[in-house]
Amino acid sequence: MNHSVLIVGAGPTGLILAITLALNGVHARVIERDTTRKIGQRGAGIHPRSLEMHHFLGTASDILSSSSQVPLMVAYPIGGTVPIKTMDMLSDAAEPSDAFPKTRAVMLGQEKQIEILTAHLSKLGGVVERGIELVSFEQSSNQVVALLKCCGDEEVTEERATFDYLVGTDGAHSQTRKQLGLSFLGETRKAQQMIIGDVYLRGSLSQDQPFWRLWGDMSSSFLSLRPVAGTPNLFFLLVGGPEASQSILSDHEELVGYLRKMTGLPDLDCDKPAWLSPYTPNVRMVDSFREDRVFVAGDAAHVHSPVGGQGLNSGAQDAFNLGWKLALVVKGLARPPLLDSYNAERLPVIAEMLQLTSALHDKTFKAGLDEQAWKRGSHLDQLGVNYRGTPFVLDEIEGRPLSISNCYDSRPSGVLMAGDRAPDASSLIPIRGILTSDRLFDIFNATRHTILVFTGEQGDLEASLVVQLLKAYPPGLFKSVGVLPSDSSTSSDVGFDLVVKDGQGNGHKAYKIPSGSAVIVVVRPDGVIGAMVTNSDGLRRYLNLVSF
Repeated sequence: MNHSVLIVGAGPTGLILAITLALNGVHARVIERDTTRKIGQRGAGIHPRSLEMHHFLGTASDILSSSSQVPLMVAYPIGGTVPIKTMDMLSDAAEPSDAFPKTRAVMLGQEKQIEILTAHLSKLGGVVERGIELVSFEQSSNQVVALLKCCGDEEVTEERATFDYLVGTDGAHSQTRKQLGLSFLGETRKAQQMIIGDVYLRGSLSQDQPFWRLWGDMSSSFLSLRPVAGTPNLFFLLVGGPEASQSILSDHEELVGYLRKMTGLPDLDCDKPAWLSPYTPNVRMVDSFREDRVFVAGDAAHVHSPVGGQGLNSGAQDAFNLGWKLALVVKGLARPPLLDSYNAERLPVIAEMLQLTSALHDKTFKAGLDEQAWKRGSHLDQLGVNYRGTPFVLDEIEGRPLSISNCYDSRPSGVLMAGDRAPDASSLIPIRGILTSDRLFDIFNATRHTILVFTGEQGDLEASLVVQLLKAYPPGLFKSVGVLPSDSSTSSDVGFDLVVKDGQGNGHKAYKIPSGSAVIVVVRPDGVIGAMVTNSDGLRRYLNLVSF
């Protein structure tokens, strides 16, 4: 099989990119240096915006069925067995609503996520080639030539392969980033060096109550043990302070003695850890996510404090943002300037995220057991991450604010603009065409733009112009949906792919559509509003903007 895209690295970011491309008819070659999958529970928090992404990719049911709720944090004094405080890190999370059906994070270790995503990629005809390493690459105006090292059972061979594009999702030590010569500026938090790993525990520490236990506090010395749902006696371990030393890593008796001392449980014991590793937080990011035909995403582009659980989720959103654009360009359905939007949209988001998580890191590691320091806030659910004001979104609705809000904002409660997450809405009633459920989220799709035409009181002529405009493009790029007001009694058949009535007005409310107004909302394959315009001319301007 000829592959037009090479993905270097088969972690969650690379797999999500490969799945997005495969759904769009582009089968990337995915290589991974490690011969076996990495084990471990790191990167376990999956935030609401990522859960929505999994819905659009068709992976949500497997993710949710394997995951667990974020447990309460129960704090103990060092050596104590009586709790002194219980903290809910998601206490500020809003209740689910019609427009925001997912508002609470779930927990699922990176190991299981990779297993699920690999299986879904396989169903789409994709494979992960393990034991293959990127040695170097050269790019020209029309291709990338990669030198690959293949580590077989008996010999090491080299291969030269040619691709249209290369994407490095090869982690914090990315060979792709280094060869591009991208800066990776930032800082290393040596004062917070830790040990992380997975341990199987025996003794009186019960897993029946799924609490995330903390002995000591993160301002000095601490031990954190988080139970892994679905795996008896398995805990994710985090050690900080002076005890986070080589002796715990290398001496099993030292580890057992440390666990007993910190927990005050003399019968606590453990087998040889599944894995243990030193960990030092780094806060770094690249100066560009792209150099011509080569891109970086996930940890290859940015690393940051684990506090707040933004890393894996941000990498997933990098991949979901890039995937549909890369697919359109590879298939010749969009011109290459569309790919400029990846850097324009993701770079400022990640820069703001690094500031947010660094501040949260400092707060958590300095505040001891101050409950306010452990509250994560709605910013971290990523439902308010937006691309407002960037060059590849278009908003032509009058009365919009001149100043643009932060791109890592909390979920919007006021004006909705192009560049925002597209809200969900329920109680849709089919008038013409096939409707598989009553929700907008089941109309949106990772393989096409959805054109929502809120028809207004006298919108037949403008609706006809929209339909005629879309006919000039290849089939499958768009799905046109006429959205009638809840009090509408009739609808002229102007040729929309689907016509629905907004049964309880939830769609008009979510998209802030004034009564009687005609508004066209373009929802991109990544669930972001690409355009909010009032007529077919505005729609044409957006389509030209994204190089169709």
